[in-house]
Amino acid sequence: MFQIIVFLLLELNLFQINIETIQKNEVVFIFKEYPKIEKLTSTNPVFFTGIPEVVLWDNSKGLIINPLNKIDTITVVTRDSLVTLRHRYDAVNYFDFVFQNGDTVLFNYVEGMPTPSVLNRKTPMMEFEFDKFFKTNVQPDYYSPLSKLKYLKYFIKIDNKKDSIFIENTISELYLKSRDSFNEQDDLLDSIYKQNNISFSAFLFYKDRIKMQLYSLDLKLDKLTFEEVKQILNLKTNPNNLFPDRYFKEFTDDVREKYFLPNVKKMNFQDGVNRDYREVFEMIENSEIFGEYYRNRLLSKELKLIISRFPSDEYIKYYKKFKVIVKDSLLINHIESEFRSKLLVNNNASYFFDKSLNKFTLKDLKTKHAGKIIYIDFWASWCAPCRAEMPESKQLSEEYTKKGVNFVYVSIDDNAAAWERASKQIGIPDASSYLLPSSKNSTIAKQFNISTIPRYVLIDKDGKVIDADAPRPSDPKIRSLFDKLLK
Repeated sequence: MFQIIVFLLLELNLFQINIETIQKNEVVFIFKEYPKIEKLTSTNPVFFTGIPEVVLWDNSKGLIINPLNKIDTITVVTRDSLVTLRHRYDAVNYFDFVFQNGDTVLFNYVEGMPTPSVLNRKTPMMEFEFDKFFKTNVQPDYYSPLSKLKYLKYFIKIDNKKDSIFIENTISELYLKSRDSFNEQDDLLDSIYKQNNISFSAFLFYKDRIKMQLYSLDLKLDKLTFEEVKQILNLKTNPNNLFPDRYFKEFTDDVREKYFLPNVKKMNFQDGVNRDYREVFEMIENSEIFGEYYRNRLLSKELKLIISRFPSDEYIKYYKKFKVIVKDSLLINHIESEFRSKLLVNNNASYFFDKSLNKFTLKDLKTKHAGKIIYIDFWASWCAPCRAEMPESKQLSEEYTKKGVNFVYVSIDDNAAAWERASKQIGIPDASSYLLPSSKNSTIAKQFNISTIPRYVLIDKDGKVIDADAPRPSDPKIRSLFDKLLK
């Protein structure tokens, strides 16, 4: 006991966290020696690009909370009593964890695998070890049977009819192995719970995960009739209060993919799905197989796709329709929070928004920084190369702001909430942070011919654009340009 207390005190002192100050409506995550997550390339069996490494779920939403540094502390506000966290630790595999509201969680990494401990309360021995124990002791293969099924096309190729028979046999074999794997998980979970080595809430969560993943597997491989699917959907009409029902929601997503997407026309969005999401919206609206809560959630998802991919006259029409259908103010607020800049603008917008939704034209920006050199960074929360430049940009700013160079950061995010969250994580000052609404149609984007990011624009003291494709912060040439313009 003494060793544990000393350990906790040392950890708290290191990260300067006072457990007594943690509020009940928040969960604090401390990441210690956060490793780089493996990214696979096109030469590997699985593409792994843009998949979140750490996602926190409560009953209302999922939130990406990827640490930015090897040592990082992230506080998340939630009103739910329990949250679940999915932590990916390589390109294919992840662990799930269940935490309580008010927890302070320390993540250490053992052989690259996330190993959390809660600093403010005692937990059963296997509370955060179930997935890890199963992966290391029961199913140690890098690719589980379920993963092989998911990424089958990367493992085998269809060249002729003989190959198709082989593939059918392979799918059948992997299906049986996947079911066996789920049954093994279920048996292990029962054993751990009987020994009081896992809490009731975590036990229920993992039980539900196993059940819903089995349903999803059967759905994708045509093992369920449509009537059976409806019966499963009728099991829940509203979220439970025991744990976030993420896997039931994923099953509703699978139903959408199975029964709705194939029946709508294709469109060239280059998003991997390429369907007319307006038609999907209307099909879900008129469907009777979902309970109201889950139907509204799917409509919300469809509306986000419509807003991201269609012109303003189209997405405004569906936004208004959504507000008439859906009476859930929380869902409506989420949409308005994420896309408020797009919902407030017309196509071909010629201005930026600041954090308070004040509009600024490029002329306004030049006036605001009159007599100064302006270095504009066009970026986005999802752009890895953009974020990789931020440490160099911060260093440049510290060195040159006092000399007369003002750094301006313009995000092209469609999702305003993602922009604000990333800006805060990176440490971009509010006074220097702007959002470019409808970036694909923006006259500003067209003026600078911005088709890829990161992009940097350099403007001199007189407001003249010196370089519309200026060197990056990590390029030594930018210092030479600054020095030359400052003379």
